[in-house]
Formats: sequence, C-alpha cells, structure tokens
Amino acid sequence: SSKNNLLSSTEIDHESYNFRLEVPIELNIIEKERNDEIKEKLTAAIDLLTSKQKEFIYLKYIKDLEFSQISSIMSITTKSVYKLHHRTLDNLKKHLGNMDTLMLIVYLNWFLKH
Repeated sequence: SSKNNLLSSTEIDHESYNFRLEVPIELNIIEKERNDEIKEKLTAAIDLLTSKQKEFIYLKYIKDLEFSQISSIMSITTKSVYKLHHRTLDNLKKHLGNMDTLMLIVYLNWFLKH
C-alpha cells in the first residue's frame, strides 16, 4: 500500500521541512485598496443615518455593548434597540447596494475598530 503513496512519511524529515507560502505583494495591495474602498463606502453610508442610528452603531460596534446596555444608555426598551438595529442595518444595506447582512456586520465589526 505504501507503494501507492508518492512520499511515505519516512521520506520527509519533518524537523527540517519548512514550507512557507508567500502572498504576492500585488494581492496585498489589491486587498488594501479593496478594504479602503469598503471603509470609505461604509463611512459614507453611516453619515446618511439618523443620529439615533449613528449612536447605536457607536455603542454596538465600537463600544461592543450588549443590547440591554444600549437600551439603558439610550433610554429605550431592549425591544426598541433590536428594532433600531434592524432598521440601521437595512438603511446601511440600502446605501451599500443591498450587501449581505452577515458581511455588513463583519465589516462593521472590523472596519470601525481599525
């Protein structure tokens, strides 16, 4: 059966085997440009939100607060915070070309903290 293997485990010196995969610099540049573009679009979309929606974005995605904490700070019910969250994401998606909700949340969590 070992005859079917191209390399058996005994043929590889695991201690000295060093595999490195380097990403071409062009891909890093493209990724940075894409990230900059997304951050710019996200910032522009946030600018179009209401002040309550902006406050929610700040409390949820920058301060990492729970919905109950946001409820207390904004003096609204937790149910209202959930509704505000939904409306805020809907507005952002509309301004960003109907981006997938999960991707939007990922972008909010990543770009607002970097």
